[in-house]
Amino acid sequence: MYIKFFGEVLSQCRDISKGNFCPPDVILTDFEDAIVSAVSVTMPATKHALCLFHFAQILWRRAQMSGLQEAYAKREDVTLCKHFHMLIGLALVPPSDIGKVFDDLVEYVDEQLEAVCNHLHYNYVHGVSVGKHKKSPRYAP
Repeated sequence: MYIKFFGEVLSQCRDISKGNFCPPDVILTDFEDAIVSAVSVTMPATKHALCLFHFAQILWRRAQMSGLQEAYAKREDVTLCKHFHMLIGLALVPPSDIGKVFDDLVEYVDEQLEAVCNHLHYNYVHGVSVGKHKKSPRYAP
């Protein structure tokens, strides 16, 4: 569906510009797998940035699933809130440094955020290792 959508948008842009259209240098979307895939297929040379708001929303959902919503909302544990925000800040780290910064943060952040850290580890930073094989993270830096 999204491949067709982006293909049509690009086609319309080419028509309007009388063939002088170049795909965008950067596109910003949410983390939906179908959109990520469609952008890589239809605009392979375009840098694909993923939305900070949606990234934070995904981490917030993980924190809620860990039962941290009430503690966070009451702001009784300022350290928990600060550490959660530090994890969101990973999105602002240069991609080449994310692995090291993440590993350092994991050693530092409140252990209540373990589920959030695990989610980041497998889906955004390091991926999964099974024996000698390594599966890349779902959304590599």
